[in-house]
Amino acid sequence: ATGTSYASQGCPMMPFFIYYSMFGFQRVGDIIWQAADARARGFLLGATAGRTTLNGEGLQHQDGHSLLIGLSNPAVIGWDPSFSFEVSYIIEHGINEMWGKDKDLIYYISLYNENHPMPPIPEGCKEGLLKACTLLELRPFALAAASDSRPEEALLVSLPIALAVLCGVAGVKDVVGLAWGRQFGSWFSFGSAAKSRHRPGSRRSAVRSAPDEDEANFGSQEYWDARYAEEGSETYDWLAGYSELRPFVERAVDSAGFGSAVLDLGCGSSRFVEDMYDAGYTNILGLDISPVVIAMMKQRNVSSRPGLRFAVGDALELWGVSNSSLDLVIDKSCLEAMSCDEEASNSNVVRVSAAVSRVLRVGGKYLVFSLSDVPGRALSLPHVAFDIVEEEFAVPELDFPMHIYIATKTAAAEDAAKANMDQVLQMALDMDEASLEA
Repeated sequence: ATGTSYASQGCPMMPFFIYYSMFGFQRVGDIIWQAADARARGFLLGATAGRTTLNGEGLQHQDGHSLLIGLSNPAVIGWDPSFSFEVSYIIEHGINEMWGKDKDLIYYISLYNENHPMPPIPEGCKEGLLKACTLLELRPFALAAASDSRPEEALLVSLPIALAVLCGVAGVKDVVGLAWGRQFGSWFSFGSAAKSRHRPGSRRSAVRSAPDEDEANFGSQEYWDARYAEEGSETYDWLAGYSELRPFVERAVDSAGFGSAVLDLGCGSSRFVEDMYDAGYTNILGLDISPVVIAMMKQRNVSSRPGLRFAVGDALELWGVSNSSLDLVIDKSCLEAMSCDEEASNSNVVRVSAAVSRVLRVGGKYLVFSLSDVPGRALSLPHVAFDIVEEEFAVPELDFPMHIYIATKTAAAEDAAKANMDQVLQMALDMDEASLEA
């Protein structure tokens, strides 16, 4: 009725029919054909599409063929987007085609529930995306670049396989993406995403403010030395305290329990590790790049918590921390802060994530609390190998939810570092240099 109201009632409406993709054309296909015959217009949104979603509910959700069935209808335009910005472009395009250009069409869009980072919108991608086929050059990022003597190969991809291709394709020179216009290099550009969440207008009292915050270099030792010297003995917990985040810590330590070897990356003046120590964790090291705050933390705990250790250290390398020695690394916006270094945003993110991977044992956890999606994107790069669980946590004082990542180091981590670290770091360095020149 709403799809034909433009004709039957003289009142154009914009229907969106959202359903499990598997239960669409397979179960109500006749009705969709009838709607098309009546020249209905609107959007069919096939949710949880693909063959990798809702496995626990059985074969009724193992849907790899709905697009094929849908495209058998001449009135249906089918789309298989990979990222959220593509969905918005496709819907905008459909509105213009159906209600702007007065075309009798039905747009069928498959929607996945894959858990993966959403990249920024790449410049100039819209035209190619709406043509539904975009050539992506993978040569700079291939895990094992094809030799010039080999015949050129190409992959035709859309979600959910698109993300696997992004993480590196051995021996493949080009990728043709369906409804996917993102250039490979834009996986980086971490700094702007993180820093925008640290500006005064985007937060409240839960995250402390500082003079001239727009000009702050959160990745600089000099910045933090000056800040801690000014604040003196003040104690501050970035984002949230241990009492609020304790359930996530307990999930991350799992069976290792109170004996877990724990590193707090960028501990600052927070009471977080002190509260963990008081709760029973006995093997904790607080690490920070600022000698000012480390001296303060040592003095504050020398008598009351003699087993709690603090040290000056650089998250970029973690020298002095042995390989595969830790059960848990806790990060409350340290990686995010490092991405705000205007001269080394991308390379900092690559180096910190690599260092954390090196010091964790296989099965160890990297527990990250962040205001942006920088950690999720960084930990999906091919120089590390983590199984990532992402959640959101509502902090009452913030305007937006906190991102929480529980990343488990896998057995593939060492091979990933050997095969890909040099290429990933070089691309990051090149992008940092290009950003400075711009």
